[in-house]
Amino acid sequence: MSEDDKPFDPTEEIKEMKGPWWELFDAAHKVTPEQMEMYKGFVDYEVAALIAVGCPLEIAREYQRRFSIEDRHGYVNFDGKSIADLYRAGYSPDETAKYPKRFFTVRVATRKKGGRLYDMNCGVAYLAKHGCSPEEANAYGDRVDLVTIALLHSVGFRAGDLSESQISLFDHLFTETGDLDNGPGYRGVGSSSVIFVDKGNAWKFSKFIKEEYRLLKKVQDAHGGSQKNLIKVKGEPVQGVVLEIEYINGHSLDELFEDEHSFSPEEILRCGSDVMNGICEMNLAGIYHRDIRPSNVMIENETGRAVILDLGIAADDAEAMPKDNRRYGGSDLMSLGQIMYKMATGCNLFNEHISDEVCSRSLDWADEIEQLRKQFCYDESMQQEYFIKINKTIKDSRLNAAIKTCLVAGIEVGEQQNLTPKEVREKAYAQVNEMFQRYAA
Repeated sequence: MSEDDKPFDPTEEIKEMKGPWWELFDAAHKVTPEQMEMYKGFVDYEVAALIAVGCPLEIAREYQRRFSIEDRHGYVNFDGKSIADLYRAGYSPDETAKYPKRFFTVRVATRKKGGRLYDMNCGVAYLAKHGCSPEEANAYGDRVDLVTIALLHSVGFRAGDLSESQISLFDHLFTETGDLDNGPGYRGVGSSSVIFVDKGNAWKFSKFIKEEYRLLKKVQDAHGGSQKNLIKVKGEPVQGVVLEIEYINGHSLDELFEDEHSFSPEEILRCGSDVMNGICEMNLAGIYHRDIRPSNVMIENETGRAVILDLGIAADDAEAMPKDNRRYGGSDLMSLGQIMYKMATGCNLFNEHISDEVCSRSLDWADEIEQLRKQFCYDESMQQEYFIKINKTIKDSRLNAAIKTCLVAGIEVGEQQNLTPKEVREKAYAQVNEMFQRYAA
């Protein structure tokens, strides 16, 4: 029997998994006999998924009755996890039925480097998780495949936004990049872009690529192409949606957090110093990043160099209002302090009680974090409370001082940092740079 002919058994890969599937199978061990009896007909991981989203049994049964299809191996394509994903996304059985029929029999495996299984979804549940409604999926007609629709939708494209040739370009990058050893070609999906890598090359697909190219080129020209800690461009935008960028052989901080990588104080200070240098490289060209977060910082494998990515919401316009970075927002300096705290503790400074992944699924949590951070910026008593918290959790005196220096300087600069008086910005930047020269040299 060939690999393609074998029935799919997700339990074979549990030990190698991290991500939604791993968490689900871990939760399955906690399902009680009473819960199994209540959801009779579903296996333990399905019950765990349904309970986690509060899906009532009668509704789960309705999904199951209308959409469950067995493949030739007896595997049910539309399982309890798919039901839970659709229920969480707010699609009732009636709404679910409006998705294109061709996607009900498709199963999508999301894999990462080394071919490791990260997530598994029925086709329509995959679309729902990417925020793509039945109406939007149908608007593409039969010419575009499931994953392309989902990924394009998740980064802001809608049916009709792209020409046939632009979609073909996306499909080419999706199908012709990556391999089993190094993972799929698409390595990252941000709020407005998809990143593809292959054999030492990297490309970014985004609807805002022209503006990002302008800003990156502006920094590159200011430094004669010698910037060290900000991603470089290679060439000009292709068809207005794709830009070849510098390939960094490494991992984002997000990926390292996911792998539960532990950082020494020296590594954190070195990373912080690099990110600060990247912020200064942008500032020399009059640009503010406004989206410093773990997914936008790469650590190069061989050198340990930290490189800032993604200028998708960066700005050089003094009137530009702050954009969305709820979990690590504020000024660029404040974002840096929060990232360093996360590297040191594994927790976010303003939401240590909930993981990034859960937070990313709930705008309510993101709103809560944003409100706490904004209050922190103006409430001196709250600042003292958080500084006490940092004193308790960060025992290395250098790292403790570095994080607090970034936060204090970030408060001085303010969230709408491009409107802050130049002398105030320069003083804050000088304080942080001096600190890193002292502690990270």
